[in-house]
Amino acid sequence: MIFLQKNFKEIKFNFDLFGDNKFSYHAKIAFDIFAGDFRYPIAKGGCYSIECFDKKIDAVGSTIYVNFLRKI
Repeated sequence: MIFLQKNFKEIKFNFDLFGDNKFSYHAKIAFDIFAGDFRYPIAKGGCYSIECFDKKIDAVGSTIYVNFLRKI
């Protein structure tokens, strides 16, 4: 968030910590990031778990939609 605020001062960014729950693999918390009046999120992410070699690994990840960033 600090990077966005520092480099794009003219755009107001909003976090939606509840999201629309489209990504059922997220656990605990998921988020969407919106910019200005753009109607689609520019990024989504959250916490999730994966199985690897019979162990459960917790992780945090996000996806940034570069094609939407270009439209802002």
